[in-house]
Formats: sequence, structure tokens, C-alpha cells
Amino acid sequence: MLWTDISNMDIELLKRAKSYIDDMSNGINPITKAKVSKDDLINNPRISKCLFYVSCVLNDYLVKEARKVPKPKFYLTEDEKKRFTYNGDLIVSSLARKISDLKTNEDMRNLKCTSITNWLLSLGYLKVVEQDGKNRKLPTQMGKNLGLYSQIRDGYKGRYEVVLYNKNAQIFIMDNIDKIISFANKDEEML
Repeated sequence: MLWTDISNMDIELLKRAKSYIDDMSNGINPITKAKVSKDDLINNPRISKCLFYVSCVLNDYLVKEARKVPKPKFYLTEDEKKRFTYNGDLIVSSLARKISDLKTNEDMRNLKCTSITNWLLSLGYLKVVEQDGKNRKLPTQMGKNLGLYSQIRDGYKGRYEVVLYNKNAQIFIMDNIDKIISFANKDEEML
């Protein structure tokens, strides 16, 4: 099926499919939100590579579709913020998606993971480190004290390092979500 044929498909269905694929690629059952065992099929490196690839392809398509219609900037009401629950350590893209899922206005933009990481960089919780010719954002000692930690994973291009946000870090992000959004909006206005 060509991408041009998909334009008539329900975008919400694609978003849900991407969400399920993202959960599975992170070793999470997309229905129950529980971590799966290490022996589970979705934790097989070849399957995981495939899931990451499909997620990237879907993301590229969804981003392209989203650019066609300008959406209001991201924000959360106080009631939406109160619905946040912790259920495991997350990478920043999963955390941003989880926070975005709190919004009730589906026409609104989602929170970008770079909004979170750039804000943490500006406060010294993350630092940019060059590894293998690439710039990576890793926790500083202050970030580690907050609840950020790195972990080595196996992916389709080999081993890579991810930064995970534990319960304390996620609560800190939610306690400061308005500051993060404001910081992101200022950056966006400067572009």
C-alpha cells in the first residue's frame, strides 16, 4: 500500500497503532501496560528492531499529516494534570506521549520530547556528550539525583544508551509542566 493510499484512513487509528507499537518496542504490553517478561517475543532483538522501524515510519507519516493543519499549542488543564499516574520508568519519548495523552483537546499539538530535554538541559539536569560522533543528552549528577539514569539496550543498529525517568523524575516533570511548556513556546517563537 502506498502512503498516498493511506490518506483516507483514520489518522486516530494510525496513532493508536503507533502507540501500541511504541509500547511493545519498549517491552510493555500495550493493552495492560505491564512490562512483559524478558523471554517474551516482543523482547527478541529482531522483533524489537522491526517495531522501532515501523514506529519511525508511522511517526514520519503522522508528522507529515499533522503539518497540513496548524494545531493549537500544547497545554494541560489542572484536571488533566491530576490524571497523571506513574507506572514504570520511561524514556523521554514515552513520557512525552504519556503526558500528551492527558489532554482532552485532540486538536491540540502533542508535547515534544525535546521540550522536556531542552528544559532539563537549560537547568543542568542533562548535558550534551559526544559519543561515537553523535551528540547525546545524558544525566548530570544533578539529573541522577533527580531520578534520571542511563541504560544500555540492544536495537536494530546494535547497542545504544537510553535515559530513563524514574518516579521522582516524572513527578518533577509534572510539577514543572507549565514551565516546560512556556520554555518550549519561547524556543518555538524564536525560530
